Amino acid sequence: MNPKQIAEYREKIDLQLKEKSGEIESHISLIIVAALGFFLTINEKFIGLKDASLKYLLLLSISSLFLSFGIFLLSKYLTTHYDRQLIDFLDQMEPYNHLADQQLLGLWRSFDGKLSAIRSAIYCTLGIGILLELVFFWYNVESNPRNVRDTKPSQVITIIVDSSKEKALQIYGRYIDPLKQHKTQ
Repeated sequence: MNPKQIAEYREKIDLQLKEKSGEIESHISLIIVAALGFFLTINEKFIGLKDASLKYLLLLSISSLFLSFGIFLLSKYLTTHYDRQLIDFLDQMEPYNHLADQQLLGLWRSFDGKLSAIRSAIYCTLGIGILLELVFFWYNVESNPRNVRDTKPSQVITIIVDSSKEKALQIYGRYIDPLKQHKTQ
């Protein structure tokens, strides 16, 4: 590479370094965090975590999503670290040195391979976390409908007792003696 090519390539890598914070990996982090919040909220709202079955699926799902986020953070760190190493290598490169060109290409391939593997790990752990959550939610809704919370507002029934207290009240076909204490459900 001649000095002009080295300078141009260095500028491109530097520009990519600045732009990478806004690329798809940033969107993945939002998806991970949103999945955590969404699934915990929807489970509590519709199933109730206290009465849910197969809680280990939920635990594995949350663990997988947290692992995905941790791997994402590692990916961001390594991306910056590798780009800095390439920039440092380019700064020390001599023009028209074919051996240095090969070393640069080898470094780039090595770093790209490692980052591709890390991205694959992010996508796998995110997919597994979402899949486990969907199985957990589906199982609890389908296999145990009584666990699904009623999302309609509660109805309030007002009972007016006759002041003579001689009459029993009939509510939904059941007689209730107004003189006895009854537990309301």
